[in-house]
Amino acid sequence: LLDEVALKRKVEGEEKAKCDECVREDPAEVLCMDCAVFLCSKCHSYHKDNKQYQNHSMLPLGELKSKKETITIKPKAKNALCQKHELELNFYCETCDQLVCQYCIMKDH
Repeated sequence: LLDEVALKRKVEGEEKAKCDECVREDPAEVLCMDCAVFLCSKCHSYHKDNKQYQNHSMLPLGELKSKKETITIKPKAKNALCQKHELELNFYCETCDQLVCQYCIMKDH
């Protein structure tokens, strides 16, 4: 989750915004307003093509700098973790009527 100070530094150019999602830490091109993460061009492409994220609001960094007074980022809810795998419970098993992680959904549900 981006804290307000880090966001302000990146928006105002005091700190270079790098991609929060990939290991390469490429320069960020957009900010996902729903996830509160900076994304490089590759991660942005993945993000907008993924069904889970396709309706998220993306703000190009150029626009972010001009709108710094009015930006509103949705708070990122922390998902519960799977007790077996310590991964976020991002899937729902209708048969078992419970939230499960990516490994549980493939193996046990």
